[in-house]
Amino acid sequence: MSVRLVTGYVRLPSADFYRSPADFAVFSKRLLSAPVEKSVFAEWPIKACWLRSYMDDQNKIIQAAHGPGCNPKKDTLDYFTILAQKTEWMRIAQQNDPLADKYVWMDYGIYHQDGFTEDLVADFLKAVDNTRDTIDIPGIWGVSPVNDNEPCWRFLGSMFVCPAEQVLNFDLAVKDEIKWHLDATNTVVWDVNNWARVEQML
Repeated sequence: MSVRLVTGYVRLPSADFYRSPADFAVFSKRLLSAPVEKSVFAEWPIKACWLRSYMDDQNKIIQAAHGPGCNPKKDTLDYFTILAQKTEWMRIAQQNDPLADKYVWMDYGIYHQDGFTEDLVADFLKAVDNTRDTIDIPGIWGVSPVNDNEPCWRFLGSMFVCPAEQVLNFDLAVKDEIKWHLDATNTVVWDVNNWARVEQML
């Protein structure tokens, strides 16, 4: 079975509430040492993100989620635009390499999380061969109504596994949900909130 690791990075201005490009350089070097084929979308321009183009075509004011569970310095339109790009990058990765059986998303800076080691990632990528032929996303919460005043931790956004036959469907479903929510509320939210709503619609 062939597994392809997908990751991407859009540079945002450095600030005390967000990791610096130097941090991402250190973390990504560790990720990119993983012994598996990779599709890396590094230094992707924010203007090339699909959601930015979609928002630019809308004739209305769009805002980021701004409830009590938000960090207004971090949870910006640009940040949410990058989160929405993950399934698009996976779709492009499959388009460029349609022969992989499974595609694994890992955040470019995933090594900032406590407990991540090169051995753990290598073991995980080997174990992907034995996962189900469904989309697998680690999570904390059970299925429940999604409250956009805070991130929905039904799923964790830093990694997921998608079988080849589900990549396009997942990307389209996520994009449809984001567009619907934006059109209905004039807001964009966290990737995990969108994924949770997609799960509830299936």
